[in-house]
Amino acid sequence: MRESNFFYLLVGLLILLIVSPWMTEYMNITAKVFIPASFAVTLMINVWSLMDEKRWFKVGLGLVLFAVLLTIANIFLTLWALKYAVLVVVFLFYVLSAALAMRHVLFGKVVTVNKLVGAVCIYLLLGLIWALMYTFLDLLYRDSFTGLNAVTTGMRTWEFVYYSFVTLTTLGYGDITPVRSAARSLSYLEAIAGQFYIAVLVASLVGAHLARRQQPNAMGDRATNR
Repeated sequence: MRESNFFYLLVGLLILLIVSPWMTEYMNITAKVFIPASFAVTLMINVWSLMDEKRWFKVGLGLVLFAVLLTIANIFLTLWALKYAVLVVVFLFYVLSAALAMRHVLFGKVVTVNKLVGAVCIYLLLGLIWALMYTFLDLLYRDSFTGLNAVTTGMRTWEFVYYSFVTLTTLGYGDITPVRSAARSLSYLEAIAGQFYIAVLVASLVGAHLARRQQPNAMGDRATNR
């Protein structure tokens, strides 16, 4: 099984999480245009991390192209159905990326730099996946959370990205609070997932390291027995 290159995925995620919110807030770029476009661009960067997974690369590429078309349509048309569709497509792409990354990172036998980068990518993807679920819930029920300052769906998405990572890391600042039962359930499930992932990741890396150290010893024992 060939290892995917997670550096493309990391670059795309960092652009989305660091550069995009800053440009939206301080460069007076229309949120309706820039936010969907930034998601589409980062998806195009991220899809290259699936190059070694031929079948999944085609699936990911199809999702990216579909997301780009929906993004263009969303810029010119004001339809709620398009907002839902964009969220669903981006959500599916991130879930696919996270699942493939977990297969390589958590079940690989050798600890490499690329594997460590993949571990970081999975953590960032978990935060974004939950942020999209919060955004979707907010579109269905506007009173699901209190403490949100933004009015437009795009800007509220950035607030949910912030809230998601605060919850994932169990910081719990309390400036944004879930009110509805569904919002509370998603929040504590994310906190559990964040802690569980760290525990599984550490166990996986330690296990791979120990297996790597024991392998030369086993080869030496076989040579001695001969």
